Amino acid sequence: MKELHLTIGDKMKILIENKKIILEPIREERIKYNINDLVKQLPSNYKTYEEFDNKIGLEEW
Repeated sequence: MKELHLTIGDKMKILIENKKIILEPIREERIKYNINDLVKQLPSNYKTYEEFDNKIGLEEW
């Protein structure tokens, strides 16, 4: 996978030619986000909210 620059989850095109299966990676440009730009998009009155009253696993309160 390293030679082909593939990672888990990459999309592949499957072709059949002359009784052979051919796999071709589908190259999609991935959006690169900047955390600072994303934070700037938050409304000025945005308040974080966390709720810790529901026990899900074996955590102890």
